[in-house]
Amino acid sequence: MSDRDELERKHARNDAEHLRQVKQWAEYVRTRPDDDWGRQVDKLVNA
Repeated sequence: MSDRDELERKHARNDAEHLRQVKQWAEYVRTRPDDDWGRQVDKLVNA
């Protein structure tokens, strides 16, 4: 196994995890009132 192969596998895992997190956040936003998730976004933007 080459370093390049390992790096490509690591990137694939990172991409899969990122997509999972995006889908999780989208589900949260769809199922919660705007005020709930809006406050969380405000904290992130203002940080």
